[in-house]
Amino acid sequence: MAHAVEGGGLAGQVGLVFETDLTQLWTLPRRQRYGPLLAGLAVDSVLLAALLTGRLLIDTGVWAAPGLVASLLAAWAFIKIMQKLWQSLVFLRTDLYAVLVNALGCRNLWRVRTLMLRRAFGRLTEEEAAELADATDTDLRVGRWFRWVWLAGFAGVVAWFCLLLPVFAEALRWTAEGLAEGPLTAAFWYRLLCAGLLLGPEALALSLAVKEYVARLTARR
Repeated sequence: MAHAVEGGGLAGQVGLVFETDLTQLWTLPRRQRYGPLLAGLAVDSVLLAALLTGRLLIDTGVWAAPGLVASLLAAWAFIKIMQKLWQSLVFLRTDLYAVLVNALGCRNLWRVRTLMLRRAFGRLTEEEAAELADATDTDLRVGRWFRWVWLAGFAGVVAWFCLLLPVFAEALRWTAEGLAEGPLTAAFWYRLLCAGLLLGPEALALSLAVKEYVARLTARR
């Protein structure tokens, strides 16, 4: 089913995320799909509200929490905000991309986008040209502008990662200083936890991507 192609992968393609198979969701009427598609963002919003409420209670003196708790709440809130911003990148296969596809009535926009870009750069095979010719009018109409949105967004993500490299380097330096104090200090565990929350998903996603790339090269040989 073409719907399954769009509905089977709603996760982002850059960072590590957990996916829920919502393939069967596309058999429901369009209006009934928005709730499940936005459920993840709704949970993140509730969690972010709880974290910000905790910080507000601390900052106003209502809650006399230890400094470590206040710092952890701030770090976790920052991470949740960044995750919600990533979900706004509709040129990746995020939850909001799925909402966009559903709202526009597309069936296989991601594949059509790929084929139209290949055609634009003269790399479309005969089989792919035949596949593109069978695409729906809606996918073709949306794909004409979405392919350039994706291309610009991809370039922006690459530039963003390049700009963040110094930040990651500083985070690693900061973490190393705390770890050098030894596991018997609070700074050791605090910095280890912050580094895990901030850099852990990206590091794991990078390692999985490299592993998949190596597997593909091995299969081709």
